[in-house]
Amino acid sequence: MGIMPQSNRSFVGLRYKYFSFNSHPNSVYLKSQETFQQTEFQFRIFPFAKFQLVGNIPYSFHQKSTFDKNFTLSGLSDPSLLGNYNILNTLVGEKNRLINHVLSIGLGLKFPLGKYELNQQNSDEINIPNFQLGTGTWDYFISTSYSLKYKRLGWSTDIQFRQNGINSNQYQFGNRSQISSNLFYQVYLNNGMQIFPMLNYTIENWEKDAENGIVNNESGGQIQWIGFGTEITKSRYGVQVMCQLPTNQNLVLGELEAQPRLNVQVNYLF
Repeated sequence: MGIMPQSNRSFVGLRYKYFSFNSHPNSVYLKSQETFQQTEFQFRIFPFAKFQLVGNIPYSFHQKSTFDKNFTLSGLSDPSLLGNYNILNTLVGEKNRLINHVLSIGLGLKFPLGKYELNQQNSDEINIPNFQLGTGTWDYFISTSYSLKYKRLGWSTDIQFRQNGINSNQYQFGNRSQISSNLFYQVYLNNGMQIFPMLNYTIENWEKDAENGIVNNESGGQIQWIGFGTEITKSRYGVQVMCQLPTNQNLVLGELEAQPRLNVQVNYLF
């Protein structure tokens, strides 16, 4: 979030993400549960006053459970790098403003370093594109964010669009777009600690996948989330926890159901 007191500082940190889906919930033999856990090394640096680089290197653990088998995958996933430019940032310069704004725009790139390998001849492997550690594609994304803070009350919105490439299997994941908003309040404690309880609302849209140029109609969809969380900062350390619940979803023509997801992040600021 670009309006926090530490938003003009560099950091390194770790983020843990947990999310899961139920596939084909109304089928006896096709029904399954996919669980995705990811630990990311993250960083943010400022090569220039109004420009920041944000990167992540993820390591993933995937698990799929069906009525008769369990499958697991683990390893490096696709890292990404985002460059953000502050068009407006009142946190720099004059202090103790009653109202603060931060407006930024960014361009990013996702690198195909995670393993993407389908083997239709081996029934002991998961031959589903969405269950792989990586996508096998170079993906590009653009993002913009705006934050507004009046005294202790703040609001921020982030918009991101990702253009997905085509991998060596001639498979192209559908482009993704997301709008995420946070409403938060700043609480000061006597020991120098600051707490930011927050309420989140997110909309994600997944376009349909394509293979060999043929659109897969059994893919894509939209989902909406409502989240509750908090960020705690003190001196050089920050912790953020966010739990999101799906409120309205239509994924893969109703054949995919998202479950609640969790994000936990720990940062060291410098």
